Amino acid sequence: MKTTIFNIKRLFTAVVAVAAVTMSSCSLEENMKSNYSPANFYRTAAECEAGLNGCYIPARSIFNGTYMLATESVSDIMYCNSGTKDALLDISPANPRFGNNMWNNGYSGVMRANNVLAAIDRCEALTEEERARLHAEGVVLRAFYYWILTNNFNDVPFYTDEIRVTEDQLRIAKYPRMSAVDTRRFLIDEIEEVLSSPYVKQERTFENGGKKARMGAAVGWMLAAKMAMWNACAEDKNPDLQVFKMEHPYHKPYEGAAYWWRRALTMLDHLEEIYGDLSQYPIEDNVFSKKFTLESIWENSNTYDEQGLKVTINVAGFFMPNRSSADGGDAGYGTDAIYGGISIPELGGYARTYTAFRPNAYFYQQLQNFENFNRMERGENYDKRILINLAWGWNVDESNSNPKSDGFKWFKNFTQASRPWMGYKFWCPGMRNTADSNNHRILRYAGALLMQAECHLMLGDRARSAEYLNKVRSRAGLGPVVPENYRNTAAFLVEIQKEHARELIGEFQRKHELVRWGIWYTSVLDYNQNTANGKVLFENIAPCHEYYPIPDKQCSYSGGALDNKEYNKYGL
Repeated sequence: MKTTIFNIKRLFTAVVAVAAVTMSSCSLEENMKSNYSPANFYRTAAECEAGLNGCYIPARSIFNGTYMLATESVSDIMYCNSGTKDALLDISPANPRFGNNMWNNGYSGVMRANNVLAAIDRCEALTEEERARLHAEGVVLRAFYYWILTNNFNDVPFYTDEIRVTEDQLRIAKYPRMSAVDTRRFLIDEIEEVLSSPYVKQERTFENGGKKARMGAAVGWMLAAKMAMWNACAEDKNPDLQVFKMEHPYHKPYEGAAYWWRRALTMLDHLEEIYGDLSQYPIEDNVFSKKFTLESIWENSNTYDEQGLKVTINVAGFFMPNRSSADGGDAGYGTDAIYGGISIPELGGYARTYTAFRPNAYFYQQLQNFENFNRMERGENYDKRILINLAWGWNVDESNSNPKSDGFKWFKNFTQASRPWMGYKFWCPGMRNTADSNNHRILRYAGALLMQAECHLMLGDRARSAEYLNKVRSRAGLGPVVPENYRNTAAFLVEIQKEHARELIGEFQRKHELVRWGIWYTSVLDYNQNTANGKVLFENIAPCHEYYPIPDKQCSYSGGALDNKEYNKYGL
């Protein structure tokens, strides 16, 4: 921020001008100087915290309906017959679609975090405890945005400089891509260092509900673990990579992919100490309309007050059953609560729905099928998550989607063989227009346990892997897996991947995990070719679509330092 000087010259009226003839000539000039600049604004802990508050803002523009399309509809478990180009992979460097939003807001978050971290370092009024706490939050926030950027672009420019003048921006705009492995290594080391401070509380993010919820230790450990697992998979795909052969100050010397699996487990062990037994967190709390739940590690918060604050996004409209005259509803604003041809009063009469996400055949026929309800009726183990993930109808009296309950009504023309709508995990009760006020899950403890299962498996310990996988399955009502029943590591990993789909569907993760596992391209072709938009998707998809391209205009700003060679290989 530059110090700004305002010059204000007060003009005198004619009467005063005449009077001035008999008086000494005079004018009034005020030099008004701003009292604040980057060097002196952040003078207290409260002002530093206010700066950190601004770092959360760009994330609101990232986690929206289009990003949900980009991460969940172009996957192996769901599709959306939307005309949105990201859902059809009609993407190129010249038309990066949501990639442009991702790039701008991702780096906006990085810039804000860098600037506030520099200010925290300069602030002399902070106590040692305040500095450690605030610095750790800034480090985690910066890592959060780089995690998003590397998930979506792979190798990206990396910098931690404070930007104070235009020259700083021009210099950084010419930075080339840096290896995502290098970027993640830096961030993992930094997170581990700052979270080791005795002044940083090791507690659940939403320990006190939504009050003063910040990105702290829980988010930091989760991000560090995720990034370590990305690096492990990068090593597995390219054993010759071996970028880091130096000895890390906190760990054993570099050991290839095993090094990263072990480091990920170290981070996840911290999370397990904080969150404890998964069974204490009800599955029902994972519906997006329930906010600031204890199991959440991070969720984007939204709110809607008709006469007050409105902070919303547009995700739920993609997941709620259709409102149209073809389905028996008027679809008039405020006239009824007909969705999918039946009354769902909880959703109200003011919502507008988009072309909806639907589960593909692989998900609703194999991973989470209607037979679960038959098993429930027989008193056998069944997957409880089907009650929130999928819906074949609705029970108004009991406010649930259990087709075996008295009072249940099927959606129009539905039978148990029908492709279901997505369940009330994703619905927004009382939604106005498309203003979704739910809190959308981004990081969750059940996901951390599945990560532990994967790490133990990749380190050769199938028994420990099964232990963590079964923690998630047990809460869901499913029986344990027996590792001896799987012929090899690859077969057991597939079981973990299936559990990931059942547990974390619709939480902005699926595409990124498929890319990390190295199976995204083949999985989309295998499971989504026969969906409503499969033909167009099949025509557009290329291996380079694992990641977004860097926008062409950004490549131009860089003076050629940035490129999209992977897209160029496919003529894009």
